[in-house]
Amino acid sequence: MTLISRRASIFLTLCLFLNSMNRNKEELKNTKNGNTLKLPSFKNALEVKSSIEGRVRFFAPIVKSNEAVSESLISQIKKIPVIKKCEINIITGTILIEYDSSQVDAQTIEGAVIKLLGIDKFIDEGRVSTVKKESDSFMSAVNNGLYDFTGGLFDVKSLVAVLFIVGAIYDIKRFGLNRTPGYPTLLWWSSRLFLE
Repeated sequence: MTLISRRASIFLTLCLFLNSMNRNKEELKNTKNGNTLKLPSFKNALEVKSSIEGRVRFFAPIVKSNEAVSESLISQIKKIPVIKKCEINIITGTILIEYDSSQVDAQTIEGAVIKLLGIDKFIDEGRVSTVKKESDSFMSAVNNGLYDFTGGLFDVKSLVAVLFIVGAIYDIKRFGLNRTPGYPTLLWWSSRLFLE
C-alpha cells in the first residue's frame, strides 16, 4: 500500500511539474510573439500575430491572395462602429484591426473576424490531431489489406464482430448461461460493430 501511494505521489508531482512547465512555455510563447492579450490562436485558420489594447494583428490563410474575401471582410467589419481601422495585406495574409478598447474587448473582435470570414465551422469541426489522422490511416491500410486478403469476405469490423460471436458461443458452451457478463457483452459488442 505504501509503495502504491509513493508511486502515486511521484506521478502526481511529475504531472504538476510538467503542467507548470507547459504553462510557462505558453506564456513565454504569447509574450514572444506579441500576443500580450493572450488571445487564442487557431492554427491554419486564424492566428494571432500580435495584440495590445486597441490593436490586433491576425494571420488568416483564407485572405492570402484572395481579394474578394478581403474586400468583403473590410466592408463588413467597417460597419461595426467601434472599429477605427481595418487593413488587410493579401500578400502576407495579415489583418490589422484597430478598435476602441473602452467599448469592446479583443475576444469579441476576434470572434467577429472568425464569423465574418466563415471559418468558425472549420475551427469547430476540421481540427483533427496528427495521432488521430495517422491511426485512421493505419487502420484504413489494415482494413484494406484484410479485405484484399480475404477476397472481400471480411473487413476489420466484421472480423472482430465474428470473433466476438465465436467467443460468445464458446463461452456459452464452456460455462453455460449462468456466467455474466461474458456472452451477453460479446454479443452486444458484435451487434454494435455490425450496426454502426
